Amino acid sequence: MNYTKGEWIKSEGNTSTSVVNVKQYNGEDVYYTSVFTAVEREANAKLIAAAPEMLECLLKLTSDEHIEQSTYNYFIKQAKQIIEKTK
Repeated sequence: MNYTKGEWIKSEGNTSTSVVNVKQYNGEDVYYTSVFTAVEREANAKLIAAAPEMLECLLKLTSDEHIEQSTYNYFIKQAKQIIEKTK
């Protein structure tokens, strides 16, 4: 996959909100934005677009409710389909 690796955080500025990459440099967190290739932009867009579905699926899989095996299998299948959308 060609998406930009994290760790990513939401950064609040005076006039905008953006997502920035975090790296360690001399033991300190360094926050920066990157210049992305066309391939990375496309992959990042697919990953971001799939994020709400991913979160919904993960919330269902990790809920404290008892999940029947067939329901669990359904959510695993759904998760795999969501992952395919990001490729």
